[in-house]
Amino acid sequence: AKVSQANPDEDGLSGIGCYPGVVEGLVKIITDPSSNMDLDGHILVAERTDPGWTPLFPACKGILVERGSTLSHSAIIARELGIPAIVGIPGLLQKLQGNEHVRLDGTTGAVTVIQPSELENNSTKVREFS
Repeated sequence: AKVSQANPDEDGLSGIGCYPGVVEGLVKIITDPSSNMDLDGHILVAERTDPGWTPLFPACKGILVERGSTLSHSAIIARELGIPAIVGIPGLLQKLQGNEHVRLDGTTGAVTVIQPSELENNSTKVREFS
């Protein structure tokens, strides 16, 4: 598997793409996997994960993790479940507060925060890989 790493721009974040696919959606920051199980259709954002997080993964459309590598728990489970994922994103939890609309590219490792004005003016559909 080829691992590519994007270069962040001023408004973007980047890390190590772990499973290919481009998805857009609202992020939900989870600090404790037992605190909030309602991830349906959201993009999971976390500092790190461990096996206790696994039940959350099938309900989310994408995964963003501040720490980790291609062999970390998040990356392995994302690949097993076929969920676009990026790990090793420096500053992720400092940049996102929750409920932002983002686009993640699990191939390049690029994360882009989409401003509400861009959502209203953009009728382009993002292709989701399954």
